[in-house]
Amino acid sequence: WINSPPHQLKTFVGNRVSKIQSLTEHHQWRHISSTENPADIISRGTDPTDLKNLNLWWTGPTIFVEETNNDFSSSEIKMDSFEKELYSAEHKQLYTNNLVLSSDSDFITQILSLSNNFQKLIRILSFLFRFLHNCKSKEKKSGSISVEEFQHVKKYLVKTIQVNAFSAEINALKKNETIFRTNVSNLNVFLDDDDLIRVGGAQTLLHLVRQEYWPLNGRNNARRIVHECLKCYKAKPKLEEQIMASLPRERVTVSSPFTNTGIDLCDPFYIKYKNQRKGIFNKVYVAIFVCFSTRAVHLEILTDLTSDALIATLKRFFARRGICTTIFSDNATNFVGANSELRKFYQLFKKLPDNLASYLVSQSISWKFLPPRSPNFGGLWESGVKSFKHHLKRTVGNLKLTIEEFLTVVNQIEGVLNSRPLIPLSSDPNDFSTLTPGHFLIGRPISSIPEPQLVNVPNNRLSSWQKVQKLNQIIWQKWSRDYLNNLQQRGKWKFQRKR
Repeated sequence: WINSPPHQLKTFVGNRVSKIQSLTEHHQWRHISSTENPADIISRGTDPTDLKNLNLWWTGPTIFVEETNNDFSSSEIKMDSFEKELYSAEHKQLYTNNLVLSSDSDFITQILSLSNNFQKLIRILSFLFRFLHNCKSKEKKSGSISVEEFQHVKKYLVKTIQVNAFSAEINALKKNETIFRTNVSNLNVFLDDDDLIRVGGAQTLLHLVRQEYWPLNGRNNARRIVHECLKCYKAKPKLEEQIMASLPRERVTVSSPFTNTGIDLCDPFYIKYKNQRKGIFNKVYVAIFVCFSTRAVHLEILTDLTSDALIATLKRFFARRGICTTIFSDNATNFVGANSELRKFYQLFKKLPDNLASYLVSQSISWKFLPPRSPNFGGLWESGVKSFKHHLKRTVGNLKLTIEEFLTVVNQIEGVLNSRPLIPLSSDPNDFSTLTPGHFLIGRPISSIPEPQLVNVPNNRLSSWQKVQKLNQIIWQKWSRDYLNNLQQRGKWKFQRKR
């Protein structure tokens, strides 16, 4: 304690230690442990009969009877745990703040962290190199950065980055060793005269950067930079995306085929007369009727785009499929960019001439139009048009057919479209067929093998009318259970997203 600085001790002890240190020298004081201190015998108490046998009481500590020439001041002071506890209890509780200074030895890394502008970093380093040059050389440089300084600093910066990132590759290239299993092993790299890693061969340029450098993961980094660019986001912001609405009532209501129908028109096709080899070919159009509930398809041919031709087409359609309740079609404004003939046809829909309107009223048919400039509302029949063109182009190609040949091909395509499965094929081994639009039209797929003739089969072996009705009900139950559940899944616009 006496050798301790007084300011580190508590006030009471520190004042007395300071007084002792001012009156005496530290070599005049000697340490006696508690086990050799005779004063502790009285303070701890002892029996008088035992006192006469205590040498410590009569002779004092053993250190006093040792050799008088022993340099006691240089002896090591050893304290027991109790003395250490007392010593630490008299010290003040000091609060210290530790400040750790970390210095990055990589100077280039610190420079690169100043800005993300490559040109700005080169200018900063150019002025630093100029300052070092002016300190060492008598020839001073001033003014703007020269091209030589700019190129020199750029090479230095690229070389430093390459050394930090590809040190193993650079060492291997200097030793003419082959590089295996690295990010640049497939780029045929080599070292130039400035010890810069270069890429050999004609590489496809990702950006203007690849005219001089090959950035690793350049495509991903470019996407990330553009995605994080505020100016790019303002120039092309992400629009809100609404969740896809539920299907209309006509799509999920049990009804006869073509009760609710969508109509659309295909581009004109050219047909020829029989045995015609050259000359002017005639135009025909294909009207596509799509059932809302069963997705059945009906195809009709039009020879012109007049109201009389459209009424005749509707009459043929109603005679074969039954009268509709509602007909849906695109709005004429959706076809501003289409050819003039298609615009005439859809203007015919839009205006509904008197003879066409009278015919629809007489048949109790309601004609509805989609919202303007919303072709996505007519996706049901737009997909039918796409499917029809898909099969027609692969079947006919550039051939010119007669009206009979063209009608045959159109009807065959109609049968194929009505044999498409409405739901994915079942994995049940007992379920040999899947639900198609043909089941609602003729009780089986259009393209399936005909059933055997039952004319000569005895009546007792034939199914009853109730069983036929039951089979029909089973078809609609399967439509409600499988097809409607399949429509619940949204193909896109699954979530509502805000800006």
